Amino acid sequence: MSSSISAGDTLARVAVPHRDATGLWGWVQDTFSLDVRSLALMRILLALIVLNDLTTRAGELTTFHSDAGIMPRNRGSAARYYSIHGMNGSVAFQAIVFSAHAVFALALLVGYRTRLATFLTCLLLISLHLRNLHILQGGDALLRVLLFWGIFLPLGAVWSVDARKNREPVAKRTLFVGSAALVFQLCFLYWFSVVLKYDPAWFRDGTAVWQALQIDQLVRPTGVWLRGYPEVCRRLSYATIGLELFGPLLLFTPLFRWQIRVLVVLSFLGFHLVGLNSCMVLGPFPYVCAAGWIALLPTQFWDRVVAWRGRTSPLVEESIPTPGGFNVLTGLLLLYVVLWNLRGVMPERFTPVLPQTLNPIGFAFGLDQYWAMFSPHPPIDDGWFVCEGVLKNGEHIDLLRGGKPVDWEKPQLVSALYPNERWRKYMMNLPRSGQDENRVALIDHLW
Repeated sequence: MSSSISAGDTLARVAVPHRDATGLWGWVQDTFSLDVRSLALMRILLALIVLNDLTTRAGELTTFHSDAGIMPRNRGSAARYYSIHGMNGSVAFQAIVFSAHAVFALALLVGYRTRLATFLTCLLLISLHLRNLHILQGGDALLRVLLFWGIFLPLGAVWSVDARKNREPVAKRTLFVGSAALVFQLCFLYWFSVVLKYDPAWFRDGTAVWQALQIDQLVRPTGVWLRGYPEVCRRLSYATIGLELFGPLLLFTPLFRWQIRVLVVLSFLGFHLVGLNSCMVLGPFPYVCAAGWIALLPTQFWDRVVAWRGRTSPLVEESIPTPGGFNVLTGLLLLYVVLWNLRGVMPERFTPVLPQTLNPIGFAFGLDQYWAMFSPHPPIDDGWFVCEGVLKNGEHIDLLRGGKPVDWEKPQLVSALYPNERWRKYMMNLPRSGQDENRVALIDHLW
């Protein structure tokens, strides 16, 4: 089958033949190719996550994103100079940029001019994160990098406005450096996290999960119940390390490739959405992880879903060469990410290879990352916040509770005190050294 294609459509149709290939090339196909339906589902989920995040942040537009709030531009990180949001500190300007960001995310959701929508959504997400680093968490970093690699992938090949307008056949799978980059990025999330978990709490004592569930600012009622069973928590600590280390490795198995891949994807979906998310309040992190893993669902999975529904897939078994320039660019950026992560765990050895002077590349592309999830062990400092103010009449009020009378008793569920994840992350960062200026700014803002 042959057909003419334009330069703009090339990546939307890049694919490899779906055959039961054997040997080295068959292993490469099954390991690094991504199904366009899995990518489309990831696109939809990532867009929904971005829209939900923008909605949450919009409620704190003044507090966290304007010069009238807690973090004015003259006190923010130097990284703000790379930020579009940092160009102006007014609430009106932030509202305009937020609105534009939402429009681009909606275009990504429906798959309208998908590649451009992905690029613009990612660009403004990077800018948003650089504006205020004090309210970020691991889910934000993963969301950035998934969107970035998505720029090079056919996210709108199916289930999109672009697909409805495209009258040419679309292949089931895509295979090039960009698809391999997405696979490796998910592996890096867990492998480097395991390397950073070198404390005995993970590998020897097995107390890490129990310690994590002692963090009242994060734990849900299910987690409060679970921490009453230390032996179960000990086994879960070892299981977590095992899954993070060996789960991604199973993606590269030469035997029962697609069946094992489905099992690995389902295992991580359960780990994040059922395990972690039911026990702890982790913001967008579990959902972003789930979106990333869904992108790895193999073609055979979707083919069986189609067959089970008694339908025939309109996708074809066609191969179209990938533009060489994209392979070169994504390959260089993937190498940069590898070195960035290696430098994070072995700075003495890899800083000469990737000097700090090259950090602006990571900031500009949103590829800066450090996967220290509860590493080297879960934090042991915890508690809850009371911000006491005294009125002229002598009444003591709590500024964090809307002026309610001060109550020093421990709340029944500390994690429920925070209105959203941005407040939680900001307050949990506040006790750290070097935060004196931020603590003063918070008091001034609340008062």
